[in-house]
Amino acid sequence: MPERNSPCPCGSGKKFKYCCKNSFRDESRHQDASIPSYSEILESGFQLDNEQKKLLGKIARSTIAAEPKIGCLAPVLSGSLCGRKSIKSHTVSKSRELGSIAENGFVLSTNKKATSVLSESRNPFGKIPLKEASAFPGFCSHHDLTLFKPIDDEDWSGSREQAFLLGYRAICSELFAKLYQSEAFLPAVMSLAPSFQQDYWRGFQEGTNLALKQLRDTKRIADDQLLNNSYKKRFIAVSLGRDFPIRVGGCLAPDFDFQGRQCFDLSDYETPVQNISMATHTTSGDVVGVFTWFADCAEISRFCDSFCNIRRDHQRAAFAQACIEICEHTYLSPEWWQSIPEGKASKISARFLDSTPGKRLPNYLIRNALYDCV
Repeated sequence: MPERNSPCPCGSGKKFKYCCKNSFRDESRHQDASIPSYSEILESGFQLDNEQKKLLGKIARSTIAAEPKIGCLAPVLSGSLCGRKSIKSHTVSKSRELGSIAENGFVLSTNKKATSVLSESRNPFGKIPLKEASAFPGFCSHHDLTLFKPIDDEDWSGSREQAFLLGYRAICSELFAKLYQSEAFLPAVMSLAPSFQQDYWRGFQEGTNLALKQLRDTKRIADDQLLNNSYKKRFIAVSLGRDFPIRVGGCLAPDFDFQGRQCFDLSDYETPVQNISMATHTTSGDVVGVFTWFADCAEISRFCDSFCNIRRDHQRAAFAQACIEICEHTYLSPEWWQSIPEGKASKISARFLDSTPGKRLPNYLIRNALYDCV
């Protein structure tokens, strides 16, 4: 079954959670051995039948065995990549970022590999070890150490290079995630899914391949800028405060801005979209939230302007809201999450799992809940 934030296989351009999720689930109830989604697992209270458990186990084993080997993604010449054996790099720095919010070596994650999938809780934010959080095999040891030194080893100076590198690493991580989905996860699912689900998964594959093409196009633009040291002022940064309890490092093609107005029409497969990254950078006295993009684009400008137009004292909550709602690579402080009153935590969790059409950014239920908590 498609993930909640993925494009709906019906081709509407909406996210699956806003479109066919409920009808898909209704149909699945009348079939044997259907493949449950992550959100269905949560909503069922982890009450899976034996056939579903077996299917998920087979999918997990097949997916892990088929993980793509991509080599180092760093460019060395125009149109050419390093290609050396990659190591487990971190989209969000393990020591500087994740280490600053960890508790006993763990953070909370909305990532679908988080251990919450195996727990007995409806909490959508599960514990994940620091060594696994945000890790992906994207760069060789040389480039992982040298290329990102300005953001891993230095405090935030507001330089164009630092903003670029935060965005570049996020783009590479998302590229690998889509490759993993296209070449490992989806083939495993489609080989095991019952016949009535095949059309949905084929549509999901089509959407994944389109997103993969768009990410490759974005990375080619970024590679040229990296090789030529031509870092443009294509970023905005906001101070979030030293105690900001969330870390993020991901990218997205925004369909709506912070005022609820449409940016990209994701149902229009003929019109190219641009990606924008969201990242945090932890310094000795602050946490900085950074949006980075790599090409001039009216839709991206409108998305960023809508954030800048939010009242300054609400931007921290708005950034947290976007991390939780629309960015997959988001990590929370366990101590912070446990300190949130149960009623507000329930509102945030419900919004994360919400599939009601029309509830786009901004949704003041979650923003108001976060305003008092972050």
